[in-house]
Amino acid sequence: MVTVLLVLISGSAFAGTWSDKINYRYSNQTSLKVTEPDGFKVIVTLGDGGEKVGTVPELFTLPDQDAFVKVTIVPSDGSAPWSKKIEVRARQQAELSVTFKADPAPKAEPAKKAARTYVGRFANKAGGCGRAWSRTIRVEFLISDDGSVVKQAQIDSSQNSDLELPGGKYDVRVYIWNDREWKFVLTSNHDIGKDGWTLGFGCPVGKSTPAIVGG
Repeated sequence: MVTVLLVLISGSAFAGTWSDKINYRYSNQTSLKVTEPDGFKVIVTLGDGGEKVGTVPELFTLPDQDAFVKVTIVPSDGSAPWSKKIEVRARQQAELSVTFKADPAPKAEPAKKAARTYVGRFANKAGGCGRAWSRTIRVEFLISDDGSVVKQAQIDSSQNSDLELPGGKYDVRVYIWNDREWKFVLTSNHDIGKDGWTLGFGCPVGKSTPAIVGG
């Protein structure tokens, strides 16, 4: 018995491997018997270019001589066919079976749960640092791990803004409007992990330089 394992030919829509097995036994007539895959179209191309066509399982009577014939198995879904030259022997029956083993399907990624969000408040108290700071600010919340912006808000002087954010670690960035453009002021790190969080941009007691305070 001769057994050949081959990789699926290029261009097939399948992902996996084909394998074929061939056995020989004495017979009064040279022939090729194709036993698998059941129900598939099979084409046997002879050395002179002639073709014999059938549906598996199929028995093809061949000239009584040693030769090689090309066997083509056509998948029923229209995918690229399997094809190989098979040895046939005078006064023997070659019995061919062809099978396909698909690669395991990739495991689906588990659905990610939506992040829990928390409601809080950001206050613009920069006016307490002096008249020059009594302006509109823009605050941005960036995820600390990757820098992506998840929330922005513009807050007028002495006003508050209620915000809802997924829980996590944030780089909180503040800009101030100087009547021409947004001017970056500072960034500081804060954790959001509960409802009722409060942050404010302003001058801590005894300080003249603004900071983001709270939690």
